[in-house]
Amino acid sequence: MVTEKYEFGSGSFQRVLWLNRGQLFRRPEVVSAEFTTPGEASLLMANVNGKVTTDVPGSTDAVGWRTFHIPSSDAHLGEYKLGFANRSEAEMKVRQGVVRLL
Repeated sequence: MVTEKYEFGSGSFQRVLWLNRGQLFRRPEVVSAEFTTPGEASLLMANVNGKVTTDVPGSTDAVGWRTFHIPSSDAHLGEYKLGFANRSEAEMKVRQGVVRLL
């Protein structure tokens, strides 16, 4: 089975950073990102109407690569906007990352 992927570049955010400018991802499975600042972040999944349906927690205060595993029940349901939510007070920065699709 060939896994499709979408690679993204750098960005910074105070509250939310939507990947691919908020475009929909079909059947996302895993999101990995290299954070260059410490702080707590989670991965948001929003449906086609923009309503956040899933908030996937991530490791806290880590600089470096973080991986967010999307629950399989959600990944198989269709298309989602994906974004990082900043759960810290300071600005967070991402150097690069990848979204793996089923």
